[in-house]
Amino acid sequence: MFSRIRRFSANKRQGFGAFYKKSLILTLFVASIPGIIIGGCVYWIVGGQINHELQSHNRQQINQSVSYFNNQFSHLELNMAHWSFDPSFGNELRRLDFVNDYVQVRNIFQTLLIMEMSDPLINHVELFLNEPRPVLFTRSEYKFLTDRKPLDEYLSLMERPKSINWMISEENGAVDLTLYNKLLGGSLSPFGTIFITLNKRQLTDMLLTLTPRDQGSSFLMTEQGQWLLSSNGEVPSALEEAVRSQVLTYGGSTNSFLYKWDKTTYSVSFGNIERLGSTWTFVSVAPLSAITAPVKVISQVIVWISLAGMLVAATLSWFASRKLYSPVNRLVQMIAGDRNDGARANREDEFAVIEAQWKHLTKERHSLMSRLSEQLPYLREGYLLQLVQGYLYSFSEEKIRERMEQYGWQVENKQFIALIIQLSGFANLQGRFYKGDEGLVTFVAANIVEELKDTGIGQSIVINFHDLSIGLLLLVPDRTSMEQFRTELSAFCENLIKAIQKVLSLRVTISVSKSSSQAYQIPYLFEEARQALSHRDLLHDMQIIGLNPDRSSEQSQRYAYPFAVEKEILHALRMGMRNELPELLFQFMKELTAGGSKEMIIRHGMLQLLASVQHAIMKMGVSHETFAGTGLSARLSQLDDPDEMLRWFSEQVIQPFLNVWDEQQDAKLMHLVEKVIQYMQNHYMKDISLDSCAEQINIPSYTLSKTFKQVTGLNFIEYLTGIRIEKAKEFLQSTDLRINDVAERVGYQPTYFNRIFKKLEGITPSQYREKNQLD
Repeated sequence: MFSRIRRFSANKRQGFGAFYKKSLILTLFVASIPGIIIGGCVYWIVGGQINHELQSHNRQQINQSVSYFNNQFSHLELNMAHWSFDPSFGNELRRLDFVNDYVQVRNIFQTLLIMEMSDPLINHVELFLNEPRPVLFTRSEYKFLTDRKPLDEYLSLMERPKSINWMISEENGAVDLTLYNKLLGGSLSPFGTIFITLNKRQLTDMLLTLTPRDQGSSFLMTEQGQWLLSSNGEVPSALEEAVRSQVLTYGGSTNSFLYKWDKTTYSVSFGNIERLGSTWTFVSVAPLSAITAPVKVISQVIVWISLAGMLVAATLSWFASRKLYSPVNRLVQMIAGDRNDGARANREDEFAVIEAQWKHLTKERHSLMSRLSEQLPYLREGYLLQLVQGYLYSFSEEKIRERMEQYGWQVENKQFIALIIQLSGFANLQGRFYKGDEGLVTFVAANIVEELKDTGIGQSIVINFHDLSIGLLLLVPDRTSMEQFRTELSAFCENLIKAIQKVLSLRVTISVSKSSSQAYQIPYLFEEARQALSHRDLLHDMQIIGLNPDRSSEQSQRYAYPFAVEKEILHALRMGMRNELPELLFQFMKELTAGGSKEMIIRHGMLQLLASVQHAIMKMGVSHETFAGTGLSARLSQLDDPDEMLRWFSEQVIQPFLNVWDEQQDAKLMHLVEKVIQYMQNHYMKDISLDSCAEQINIPSYTLSKTFKQVTGLNFIEYLTGIRIEKAKEFLQSTDLRINDVAERVGYQPTYFNRIFKKLEGITPSQYREKNQLD
C-alpha cells in the first residue's frame, strides 16, 4: 500500500509526459463524440431548418413588396394614359389663347391639381406645350420658355419614339423619377407632354418595407446599375455600392445570396419589375443576425447542453486515461532507461525520445546513401579519366584493379581493349547545331554508345571526352577467343556507326587497340587507338581501324601535292579575285584527296598551302600578326574535316586578307585617280586619252577606267568633256575669241565642238555668248 502511494507521489513530482496528455485528450474526444454528434445534429439540422425557413419567409416578403411596387407603378402608368385623353388636353390646346381663353387655362390648372392629389406617390405635375408657343404649366402658374437650354431638353423628349415612358434625371447628386406622356390630340405629331415627378419621401417609406426589422437598407436601381433611390438617403453608402456591383453579376428576375461586408454577413434579396420597356431592380440588404434572431435562443440551449455533456465526458475520460496510462508508463521506464528522467522533466512525449533517436539514425543513413549514390558516377568517371590520361602511372596493378572493383567494375580475370569513336563532319550540321555545340553532339553520341554497349559486347565502360570523341573500355574475359570476339566486335562497331549516323548524320571512325591483360596498360591502349586515327580516311562515312591486325593500316598511298592549283590560288589572291577563290580552294582539296584522303595527308597539304599563302601575303606588303603568326597553323591542325578545313581557310585566312588588301588598294587607286584628274585639268587642251593617262600612272587602262568610274561616278570621256566645256564657257564669257579659236584652245575640232556644246548645253556657242553678254 505504502509502495503504491510512494509511486503515485513520485509521478506527481515528475509530472506526466506528453503521451499521457495526448491519450487524455484522445479519450476525452472519444467520450465527447456522442454529445458532439447529437449537439451538431440538433444545431445544424433543427437550427439550420429554422434559419432556412426564416430566410425563405424574408424572400417571400420581399417578393410581395416588389409586387406591391409593381402594382403602384402600373396604376400610375394607367392613370397617366387615361389623363392624356382628358378633354382638357385635347387638340384645342394647339390654338390656346392665353389672354382670351382664361377659362380653358383655369381648367388646365384644376386638372393638374387633381392629378397631383390623386396619388400619394405624385410629388408634382407639369404640362409642356410646344404650340402655339412654348409654355410650361404647373398646378399654380404657367411660364413661357424663352431660355434655349430647357426648351431644347423638352423638345428632345418629344422626339423620343415612345409616347409614354419613365425618365431618370439627376441634379446635384439627387435622382428624380419622372413619368411623361406625349399629347397627340388625335394626330401623329405631339404638341405637348405631361410630366409626373414621383414623391421621393413616399418611395423611401415604401422601400423601408423591404428591410426586415428596420435594419440594413433597401434601394432601387436600373438594370444597368444606375442609382435611383435608397432608403438611407440620396447618396448610396459603401455597403450599397458593393452590393449593387455584386447584384449586377447575378442573372434572373429574382434571387438572393449571402454577402459578407466588414465582418458582418448580410442577406441580399432582389427582384425585378418591367417598366415600359426598361427593368428596375429592388434590392434588400439585411444583416443575417436580424433574420435569424429567433434561432439564437435555440442555439444557446444547444450549446449549454453540449457543454454539460462534454464536462461529464471529461470527468470520465480522466479516470479512463489514468487506467490506460499505467501499463504505458511501465513500458516507457523499461525502454527509455536513463532518458526517462529528462523526458519527464521537459514534459516531452515518452515515445518521442525513442522515435526521435531512431529517426535521426535512419535519416543519417539515408543521407549518406543518397550522397554516395549521387557522387558515385562522378567518382567513377573521374577515376577512369585519370587512369586513361595516365595520371595514375604510380599506382600498382593491384591498386588499380582494387580501385576499379570498389567502383563496381568486375575486372577479375579480364583483359582490356580500348576503342576511340571519332566523329567528323560537324561543319555539315549547320542549321541543326551551331558552333560551340560540339559538347552537346558528343553527349548525344555517348548516350547512343551507352544504350548499345550492353546489347553487343558485354561489360564495357563509356568515357565522354567532350571533343567529338568517345572512349570505350571493353572488359573481355581471359578465356574468350579473340578471333570470335573480333567478329562480334566488328558487328557491334557497324551497328554503332549506323545508329550514330542515323541520329546525327556524321562521319564515324572507330579505332580499336590491341588487347592487354594488365590494367596499368589501359592509358597506353587508348593512346594507341588515338594514334591510329591519323591513318583514317576523312572522306569515308564509316571506318573501323585496327580491328584486323593482319591488314596493314600503313599502306603506301600516292601523294601528289597540287602545285598548279596552288599557283592559281596565289594569283587570284594577288588580283583580288574573290569569286574565283572558293572554287579554286575546292579544286585544291579535290586534287589533294585524289590519291587518298588520309588525315595526315590532308592536314599536311593544307598546312603547306597555308604557309604559301602567308608567304604571298607578306610579299604583297600586308603586315598583320594574324596572317604572319603561328596561331593559324595551330588552329588548322585541330580540324579533322575537309569541309570544315575549307570553310575555316576561307573565313579565317582568305577573307580577312582580301578585306585588308581592298582597303589598301582603294586608298592607292584613289590617289592615282586624283593624279589623273589633276593631269586632265592641266592638259585638257591636248590630245588626252585613257591609255595615255594610264601610262602616266603606270596601271592598266582597264583598272583605271573601272576605278575612275567608281570614284567620280563618270567615265573618263564624260569627265574630260565636262572640263573642256567649262573652260570653253569661260572663254566665251570673258574673251572675244572666235568660236574656232575657242574650240582649238579646249582641244576640239570646230565642227565637233559646236555639236558637243549644243548637245550638252542645249544652245550653240554663239547663242551662249550672246545670252551671257546680254545678261
